[in-house]
Amino acid sequence: MSKKKREEPAPTLDATLGQETEPTTLAEVAAKQDSSLEVVPVTETLMVPLTDEEYKTLGIKMAHANSEIGRAEEELQSVKSQFKSRIDAEIAKKNHYSSIINAGGEYRPVLVPVSQRRPMKLRMHPWRG
Repeated sequence: MSKKKREEPAPTLDATLGQETEPTTLAEVAAKQDSSLEVVPVTETLMVPLTDEEYKTLGIKMAHANSEIGRAEEELQSVKSQFKSRIDAEIAKKNHYSSIINAGGEYRPVLVPVSQRRPMKLRMHPWRG
């Protein structure tokens, strides 16, 4: 049985200092420690700084959202005003009906037959006879 010789990755050299640098990737670390380790890619959620283009895109999207909020608030005020007008009109009707009920009657034009043979007699309450 032949034993495989463990291959060491070539050390990286810092060009400016001429010295060996530390491994920078997991694959390099695994190769340096033990060649039997397998590096498996894993997805992690990490904070990533935004690029200038992303700032620009997000700024435009935020401006559109602010504009839409403004339009919706204006529409809300308009609808509120319309409903307020309808409510006020119905309150006026209710108050009118309430005053008629409280008075026990209302003034209406009533056709009153007048005989020319008799002197004219005014009736204050035509429905009472």
